[in-house]
Amino acid sequence: MATYNLTIQQPPPKPLVDVNFKKISNVTDIDPLEVARQLTMVEWDIFRKIKPKETMSLSWNIKEKQHLSRNILNMINRANEMAIWVATLILQCTSTKKRVNTIKYLVTLAEKCLELNNFNSVFTIVASLSSSSITRLKKTWAEVPDIILGALDALKQLVSDANNYKVYRTHLQGLIDTPCIPFLGMWL
Repeated sequence: MATYNLTIQQPPPKPLVDVNFKKISNVTDIDPLEVARQLTMVEWDIFRKIKPKETMSLSWNIKEKQHLSRNILNMINRANEMAIWVATLILQCTSTKKRVNTIKYLVTLAEKCLELNNFNSVFTIVASLSSSSITRLKKTWAEVPDIILGALDALKQLVSDANNYKVYRTHLQGLIDTPCIPFLGMWL
């Protein structure tokens, strides 16, 4: 079995949040990069535990065999929970202006996750923003700035399942030697 030595080249970045949390009443009060970092650390902790044998025989889909793919199920559950969280952040807003600001925040958050190569979060955020419970908010979407809509469209192109996720696969090929958290749905 191969062993690897991990050498930390630089210290972790300083948090982008007030350590006393004095000015935070909502997650959107936190810098999106910091939230993306935290999401990435949590998801990496789940993803790294997946063993190759868990990917065999579709055991996550068979109730009697789900114990054989516990970590894949944890990753799936995490994505489902995040999708609900994203939709809830928007739907709990009491005004169009707040919903627009939350959508702007979430698109930026997805972009920051992309910068960190956390594709699982990118796919989940974009899927939730594309869900019927969110797309039906016509007045809200009419107020979203074009630059944000353009950024969301670019993210949608990346996560599109067209041609067997061709754009995403091409993007991944450019990251051969770069750590990432992939979107497992393409393989599951």
